[in-house]
Amino acid sequence: MPQYSGSMLRGAFGHALKKISCMTDMPSCESCPLQQTCHYTAIFEPSPKLGDRYASLPAPFIIEAPFLPCECSIKVGQTIKFGMILFGHSMQLFQSIVLAWQRAAFQGLGRQRARARLILVEQENEHGFSTIFSEHSALINPLLAPKKLEVSQELTQISLVFLTPTRVKHNGVYCNGQSITAETLLNALRRKVDLYNTHYLHLDIASPPRPSHIQLKGELKVTPWSRYSSRQKQGIQLDGLLGKVTLEGDLQPWANLLALGEYTHIGKNTSFGLGQFQLERQGL
Repeated sequence: MPQYSGSMLRGAFGHALKKISCMTDMPSCESCPLQQTCHYTAIFEPSPKLGDRYASLPAPFIIEAPFLPCECSIKVGQTIKFGMILFGHSMQLFQSIVLAWQRAAFQGLGRQRARARLILVEQENEHGFSTIFSEHSALINPLLAPKKLEVSQELTQISLVFLTPTRVKHNGVYCNGQSITAETLLNALRRKVDLYNTHYLHLDIASPPRPSHIQLKGELKVTPWSRYSSRQKQGIQLDGLLGKVTLEGDLQPWANLLALGEYTHIGKNTSFGLGQFQLERQGL
């Protein structure tokens, strides 16, 4: 297993989803007559609508896998566990998503194509965790109502713990631990949440004021990380920030965005799990 398996898992999922979805076997999805009804394009390669203010759409899912200190080996009989955030219409296509993960495991994971079995799929909801799929049953249970957001009513201080490398740009340059500010971080959060909200969530969220008065304390450190792109046939360097920072000031106008950001992540390359953070707050 690589140090961070989100990219590997996303690639395996995409290949498997295309195998179970494609009915024409055309070399390109763009010229396929079934593109508008295909589950693969809807989930993995969504296209913007005419007149959309965004040139591209984020996929309606995010992989969440642990970032490990180093590469490790999974022995026969051991299990791996990871998460998947679903947005918008991907929740209605959940059965195809489960079947794709089954196929991805059977086809094999990693460079060695180590075969596996999909044992269990659980959904976090209002009542805790419920079983959606088990390998001992052929049924895929319907999703329940998702967990409600936890939004603080009075917010003047909150900490963000970054769990996977986070790539935030300011003036076209990726930030390091010394150059990132509260304003840069929150503006990146605003853009990311707006992207998912515009296309999938459709929530009425008031735009917060400029966060120039908010202070950032703590330190983030650049962590080297790279992934291998099977499409480009080469390694891609994707260094990002890890660590913990604390924001102080009038954060109440940002409370909704911070709560949503735990699901949308922040910065670049979030579809395979980069930019994941966890909030540490009191009173919730």
